[in-house]
Amino acid sequence: MRSLAARSLASGASLIIEANFHRERSLAWLPELVKRSDGRFVLCRTSPEVIRARFAARMSAGGRHPVHLDAEILEDEWPDPAEFELDLDVPSVVVDTTFGYVPDLDSVVRFIA
Repeated sequence: MRSLAARSLASGASLIIEANFHRERSLAWLPELVKRSDGRFVLCRTSPEVIRARFAARMSAGGRHPVHLDAEILEDEWPDPAEFELDLDVPSVVVDTTFGYVPDLDSVVRFIA
């Protein structure tokens, strides 16, 4: 993902990269990538209980590739949600996804456009 994103930006393309950007692993490379762009940062947030319930529902629904190790991941302790908060020195917005989107999805799209 890193290499493709860097090449895309170097070619002048626009892109959206989406992942669980854990601070400890992402701050080594993501800020430099963001400096090459007109970046925006969207942090989606909800309670740990809702996160686990959604994860379990996706696992139960089937269809996910076994490489995801959903059952093993669900059994483990999860990191504190604060570990995904990043200071990238770009405009950012926090979106509460507990019951839909707050701010609403149209507002988020306007923010990143």
